[in-house]
Order: sequence, then structure tokens, then C-alpha cells
Amino acid sequence: MADLPNGGEVAPPLVSTKTDARANGPIGSAGTSQPPVSTTTTVTTTKTKIVGGDRQQEIARQAKALRDERRATLDARHEYLFGRLAEAIGIEPPQVEDHVLGDEKFDCIDDFFLAGGRRVLMFYYQESKNPETNQPVYGRLANAGPKKRVMISTGDESVSLTGVLYYFVRPNQPKAVTPANIVTEVVFGQLDASNGKMLESIDQLLANMLIPLFQQYEDWGALKTRSNINVQDFLDAMSQFTATVNGASDNIGKNKI
Repeated sequence: MADLPNGGEVAPPLVSTKTDARANGPIGSAGTSQPPVSTTTTVTTTKTKIVGGDRQQEIARQAKALRDERRATLDARHEYLFGRLAEAIGIEPPQVEDHVLGDEKFDCIDDFFLAGGRRVLMFYYQESKNPETNQPVYGRLANAGPKKRVMISTGDESVSLTGVLYYFVRPNQPKAVTPANIVTEVVFGQLDASNGKMLESIDQLLANMLIPLFQQYEDWGALKTRSNINVQDFLDAMSQFTATVNGASDNIGKNKI
């Protein structure tokens, strides 16, 4: 046997530790492979959109069901109210009906018809800057944006009057409002607060409706009749107040000129 080099020591075979960069990533990655791209975010986002869409569809379905249920209860009394409002505003009665059916205060109308019920029924017609205060979300889905709407008002909400207030008053509160008597039992009027017309509207309200209405009263409760001196003093004070409001309105008009 021939002598081996290096003093007879057998060297181990050379083994390359170099790996293919295509398999293990770029050099300097410490031999670790890149983790697979996660699709969790995409799947979650898509699922959220689907769930949100289903929820809106369910809200819309409930809104339609509620409006259909309320529409089935309408009678000649509602038609009279909607007709007077539409005529005063200058829109069609179906538009008034559409606005009111989605109002969360819709039950105030039925209370107004009851014997001993609500004496005054009020409606605002103006842009709804804060829809949550006058209408639930299910009634606003198809009416987004600053559009003028007919809104039922109870007088105790935080919505300020910036447009026109329309009101129905029933002087004979103990008597129920029926389709047969609504024309004679209910008085209709308005207050225009737009463009600084409030004082002028108050003057018209007092002079054209309230004072004539009070002068027709015969039963003043404990005061008995209109001939009572306290009743006369009250009516005189109302007339003086009307004159004061009228004068203030005229002065404001002159200052603007």
C-alpha cells in the first residue's frame, strides 16, 4: 500500500454547507425561510362588510314593516292633517305622509285624537341638522343629507325652530276628534321663524287666532263667564301685548331698511 500524505492521516471529505438561495431565501437570512403571506386581514374585512350589509338590510326591512303597519292605521283624520300641511308647505300629501310615517313621535298624532288627549299637535318643516333627535335610523336610510322634512315636535326636544312651525289646536279637549268633526274641532295655524319673521308670525297668531278664540270662550272654569272682570283684564292684556309685538316687528323692519 502506498504511503498516505500528511503523515498518514486520512482527512475527512469536504462537505459544502452552502445552500441554494432560491430555497432558503436571500443570503444573510440566517438560513430561515420567509413565512407565508397571511390572508387573515382580507378575509376578516370581507366578512365584516358582509355582516354590515346584512344588518342594513335587516334595518331597512324593519323600517318598511313599521311604515306599512302605521299606514294601515291611517284614516280620514290623518288625511285631513296631511292635506292641510301639504297645502301650507306647498308639497304633495304623499310627501308629508312619507315623512311622518318614519317619525319616532308618530304616536303623538293618535294621542291628539283621543278624548282628553294632547291639546296641541305641532310639526316643524325645516332642514334636519341632527336626524337622531327627530327620527330613528330606520326612517333615515333613504333620506340622508340636509333636506327639509316634516317633523313632529313635542316642544320639549333640543331641536331649535329654524324653519316653519305648523300647529293643530283643539279648543274642546274633552271631546274626541273624529273623521266627522275634525274640520270644526281642530284649528290650524303656523309660525314662520325663517329669515327673522318670528315676531311677525307671533303677531299674526295672537291677532288672528288666539284672541278671537279666547273671545268666544264661555266657560272660564272658576271664573265662570267672560263677563268676569278678571277675564276682561286678561283679554285687554292680550290685546296690549299684541300691539307691543306688532310695534316691535315694525321697528325691526324699519331698522333693516
